[in-house]
Amino acid sequence: MSGRGASPVLVATALLAAGLLVPTMACAAAGASVDAPVLRRAVLAVVCLLGGFSLCLRGWDRFAQRRRWHGVGLVAGGGLLGIAALSLLGLSEHPQTWNWWI
Repeated sequence: MSGRGASPVLVATALLAAGLLVPTMACAAAGASVDAPVLRRAVLAVVCLLGGFSLCLRGWDRFAQRRRWHGVGLVAGGGLLGIAALSLLGLSEHPQTWNWWI
């Protein structure tokens, strides 16, 4: 390992082998061409980014009202939602992920 962490393809393969990631039925058909789900993933990413931003704003408001732990939880949740959205956009570049339901 070069210290950069596990590659997304290795992580996806491990999740697929563990049964935590279920591909669509199109994956079973060998040789079938599948279009990239760019629009679906882009719309979902925008919704997740807006939701994450909203959670962060609400979290900072709660933090200002001296509800620190509630605010920290909302800010962290919003950040995680934003990271998930950007990761979803990054997965669109890999053709191996085009058969996934998301």
